[in-house]
This record gives sequence, structure tokens and C-alpha cells, in this order.
Amino acid sequence: MSLSTSIHDIKTLVLSYHPVIVMETVEEDRVVSLLQSTALELRMPFFQWSITTGLVRVPGKSIMYGTGEPTSLLSTLHQMDTQAIFLLKDFARFATDHTVARQLREVSQKFTKNRSTLVLSGATIRLSPEIEHNVVHFHLKLPEREELRKVFNTVLHSLVSANRIEVLLDPREREELVTAL
Repeated sequence: MSLSTSIHDIKTLVLSYHPVIVMETVEEDRVVSLLQSTALELRMPFFQWSITTGLVRVPGKSIMYGTGEPTSLLSTLHQMDTQAIFLLKDFARFATDHTVARQLREVSQKFTKNRSTLVLSGATIRLSPEIEHNVVHFHLKLPEREELRKVFNTVLHSLVSANRIEVLLDPREREELVTAL
């Protein structure tokens, strides 16, 4: 699936007032890139959260202090009136706590009305039935060959410029490496 198709699909979900999107994947960087691009196209702010950093507005690294704990984060989100996309990394593991589950449910109900979207990402995500009914699952498919080629060329360029190394690959060898990805 191409990046532009994924962005279009996420935009459709956000514009359809889906309050919670679940993305089961270990590819955090792809999720961040996809959501950043989506937010940019929708002209919406993009925030990301992890237990170690709290809530951060991206780009820029503007940290919202006091949002490191799940209950504090959800209280903050419930009080915010900003229409935004919020990526919560590995958040589902905290949703087993009864207070967090209740707050998550209340935030998702509020986001149903204001077009904000929570995106829960992680390797495996299990939610209670009370929350699950407000959730849509987005399956992040493997990137298409052209996207892999772009990533490969970006990494190669980065290695060459940062480390001042010489890479001797002819076009056929480059394509073989892209195929191996």
C-alpha cells in the first residue's frame, strides 16, 4: 500500500469522526510519518505521547508538562478543545486499569463530536468491549516497492553524507537490495 493511499485512508477515518484508531504494529516511525503527513494535509495539529516523554506537539517538541501518566494525559485531552490527531504509543497496556479505561471511554465519546482522533499504536492492542465499540482498526500494510526504494535511497544518502563513506552499488545491485527488503 502506498504512503499516499494510507494517508487518504487515515484522512477519511478522521473526517468521518472516528474517535479512536488502533494501529497494531512495531513500526513506530512509519506510524509517526503517516500521521504527521495526514495532520499536515488536514491542517490539524499532531501530538504524540509515550510514558517516558508525556504529550509532545510535533513538529517542535513542545512538551505539555504533567501528561506523563495515563490518567493525567486523559484528563488533559478531555479538557482540550483543539481538533488534533493524538498518537498514544503503547497506551493499550494502561487501558486495563479501571480508571484509565473509564477516562479513555469519556475522551473517545468527546472526540466523537469534535473530530479529534486518538491513534493507539503498539505491537499488540487489546481493549475492553466498552472502548472497542468506538474503535476502528487500521492495518498498516507493507510498503510498496517505490516507497521501499525511497527509504533505501534516503538511508544510503544519509550514510554517505554523515559518515563520508563510498557506496559502490550499480543500479542492478540497488534493485536487488530493495527486493530483499
